[in-house]
Amino acid sequence: MATLPHLLNPALWRYKNEGNANIVLQYIGDHPDYVHHVLRLRKGDGSPSAMRDADPAATEQEVFDLKYARAIVAPLIGAEYVGPVVSPFPSKSFTSLLEVTPMFLKSVSDAIQPHRPPRRLTKSINVEQRRAILSLDYTRLPSYYGQTLSIELKCITIPSDEISDTVVTLLFTSTQPKWGFLPTAPNIHPAKRRACRFCMHQFLKHEEAGSGAHNISGYCPLDLFSGKDARMRRALEELMKCPQNNFKMWWKNGEIEIGDMAYVTALLDFFAEDSHSANESALSDLLVRIFQTEPLLTRLKRLQCTLDSLDIEGIRALFTRLEEENGGVREPEMEEWKEVVRRYGKRITEGMDSE
Repeated sequence: MATLPHLLNPALWRYKNEGNANIVLQYIGDHPDYVHHVLRLRKGDGSPSAMRDADPAATEQEVFDLKYARAIVAPLIGAEYVGPVVSPFPSKSFTSLLEVTPMFLKSVSDAIQPHRPPRRLTKSINVEQRRAILSLDYTRLPSYYGQTLSIELKCITIPSDEISDTVVTLLFTSTQPKWGFLPTAPNIHPAKRRACRFCMHQFLKHEEAGSGAHNISGYCPLDLFSGKDARMRRALEELMKCPQNNFKMWWKNGEIEIGDMAYVTALLDFFAEDSHSANESALSDLLVRIFQTEPLLTRLKRLQCTLDSLDIEGIRALFTRLEEENGGVREPEMEEWKEVVRRYGKRITEGMDSE
C-alpha cells in the first residue's frame, strides 16, 4: 500500500463514472507517474453501519479485490484482460492501493456531487474507508503503449515518441455483454429455457417502474455471444438505440452520451462517412470484427455455461440447506477460491479429453 500525500488533493481529481458499488475519479494533475490513471472509491448508503470501516474484513476488501483479480479472474479469462498489479511506485502502468483520509474523501465527495447522475445520489463515497484502488484508465491510451489494433484489425507498432494525445485520436467503447447462454439445469422454470436473463430482467424492470418509466432495450446478449455477423450487429445496434448502462463511449478523453450531438460528431470525425447512419454502421462493423477476433466473448460464454450449471434456483436451494446445516455460510477465503479454480480447470480438461 502506498502513502502518497501529494495525491490527496481534491483538485487533482474529477468525477469520471460510477456504478452501484464504486465511484471512479480521473487524475487531472500533471505528475507523469499518475497521468492516465483513475481512483476507485467504495460507496456507502450513508448509514453508520455502511460507512464504518473499523471491521478488519472491510479494511482488507481492496487488498482482496486486487488478489482476486490476479489469482482468480486472470487465470480464467486470460491475464491480458486483467490490469497489471505491480508495486511499489512509480510505474508506468499499475494497479495498487492508495492510503486515503476521511478529510480527502469528504472534500472529493462534496466536489463531485454536482456532476453525478440524479439516480446515483442515494449512495455517496464511504468517507471512512482507509484504502482506494489506483489503476490504469482503460478509456485512454498512454503514450508508452506501443501496440494498437487499427480499423483494419492489423496489429501495428507505433514508435512511443510519436504517440501523444495530440496526434493519436481514439474512440473507446465499453460494453457489458451480460449473460450469454440459456441455462439447461433440470429444475429451472420453463421460461428460462426460452428467454435469457437480461431480457427477462428488462421486462421485470419495466413492470416495476410502470409503463413508460423504463425503456425496454432490444439488446439480447445471446445475439452478441452468437459469433454470427448479423446477430452481433443487431445486438450492437440495439445497444446504440437504448444503451442504458451497458454501452458507453469516450472520445478525446471524455465520456459522451450515446445519441447526442457529441456522439454524432465523434463518429463523423472517426469514420468520416457521408451520414450518421453510415457512421453507426461502420462502428457496428468494427466492433463485430474486434469481438470476433478477440477470444474474450467465447471464453466468457464457456465460463458462464460451465460455472453456472445449477442456475440461481439450484444455488439458492443448496445455500439454504448449507445455512440450516451449518448455521450460516461464510465468504470463501483466497486459498479456497484458488482451489475452486484448480478443480474447475481439472474438470474442464478431463471433459475435453473425454470428447
